[in-house]
Parts: sequence; structure tokens; C-alpha cells
Amino acid sequence: MRVTVRAHAMQRRGRTGSGRGAGGRQVVAVGSGREDEDGKIVKPNVEPGAKVLYSRYSGTEFAGPDDTAYVVVRESDILATVA
Repeated sequence: MRVTVRAHAMQRRGRTGSGRGAGGRQVVAVGSGREDEDGKIVKPNVEPGAKVLYSRYSGTEFAGPDDTAYVVVRESDILATVA
């Protein structure tokens, strides 16, 4: 399952990369879930609005219509939810 996170401008990776360690920002969208082996839908563990930490090299970055940076990461790449 995929999760879309609003990235901090400093996190955007260029050819040489930027920043260090894990990235963390607010979740803006979450997939509806994934199918398990029995065909049942498993709901995501995170919700829009949650603040999460994810690995520095996780996901795929893209720019939104307002030029905001976003990252789509797998739910399994989320390291922690921050309170």
C-alpha cells in the first residue's frame, strides 16, 4: 500500500542528494488498503494528517500543481509515527 507525504523543501533530492537520515512529514493521502492472502482488505495503519518518519531514500518524489514537493512511500517504509 502507498502513502503520500508532503515533503519538506530541504528533503528534495537532487543529483547529489540532500539532508541526512530519515525524512519525516505529514501524510496527505493514504491508499484504501491491500488484499491479504484470503482476499480480505487490510486497512492502513496511518491516516491523513499523521506525522511520520520514513527512510531517506524511500519513495518517489513529485511536485504538486502548486509546486509543493510530495513523496509516495510504501507503508512498510514508514519507520515511526510521531506524536
